[in-house]
Amino acid sequence: IDMNSNQYAGRLARKLFSALNNDRDYLVVDDFLPFFDKEEDAIKAFEFFDKDGNGDISKREMRDRIMLVYKERRSLINALSDMSQVVGKLDLFMTAFALLVIVIIALLVFGLDALKSLATMGTLFVGWSFVFGNTFKTVFECIIFLFQVHAYDVGDVVVIAAETMTVSKIRLLSTVFFKGDGTYTVYPNNQLATQKIQNMRRSKPQSESIVVAFDFHTPQEKLNALQDRMNEYVDEHPRDFSGPIGFTLDLLENVNRIQLGIGLNYKSNFQDGRRFGIKNSFAFALRQAICDLDLRYSNTLQPVAMVQSPP
Repeated sequence: IDMNSNQYAGRLARKLFSALNNDRDYLVVDDFLPFFDKEEDAIKAFEFFDKDGNGDISKREMRDRIMLVYKERRSLINALSDMSQVVGKLDLFMTAFALLVIVIIALLVFGLDALKSLATMGTLFVGWSFVFGNTFKTVFECIIFLFQVHAYDVGDVVVIAAETMTVSKIRLLSTVFFKGDGTYTVYPNNQLATQKIQNMRRSKPQSESIVVAFDFHTPQEKLNALQDRMNEYVDEHPRDFSGPIGFTLDLLENVNRIQLGIGLNYKSNFQDGRRFGIKNSFAFALRQAICDLDLRYSNTLQPVAMVQSPP
């Protein structure tokens, strides 16, 4: 089995959980203490696996954390490989520039008039500036973007121009992105330097909202009951959500409907993609609560006038 594969990570998680397990379906900090010299180190190791901070580690948490570590490991290997190639190409440019400086210094050392020699090559340099001037400008912009801005690494999920993509390969002049539909897209780095880039991996725990509309005459008691039901659901899933949901009245539209925004506060960012499954489960629970409370919405009746057609 490949030591960097998810299969190997899952096997390691099972072995580690069984080695630490004390005839329970979960682990506590006391299970870590015998394997560390200091209690502080054991607590830090326990907190690393206890992502939701509820005081215990389930098999799912152990598996997810170890698989995340192995995924980060693969991304780091790819990132180091790509950056090594970028540095190698940059080294060629710097070597060519250094050779030009060495030639000029050599002319001065051997008593030749370097300025006169360069003047004779001026025409050639001017011609090269028209041919390669834009290339050198592009290379310089890409170097600044890759090494100074450094907006992403290999494996990062980014949002560029309202498109969510995963960084697949980083080159000196371009970056290859992998989209959700399976296509690979190449973006020039000098154009990416002018774009707004949202990096999911480097983001803190994120949140989003679900918009729901109800009939304008819906009693407030039912809406409060809906809020209580969904907060109970969040409390039952502490590994996925943090804190109570946001329940905001967004819109009262023309005595027609009430629009609510239900905010979800996740315990992770949108890098690993678990957010979609968590959101779907919450949405189905929200649908069931709406049906149980008999909350409805329908368009208002519109008057219809019967007009006799002219002869």
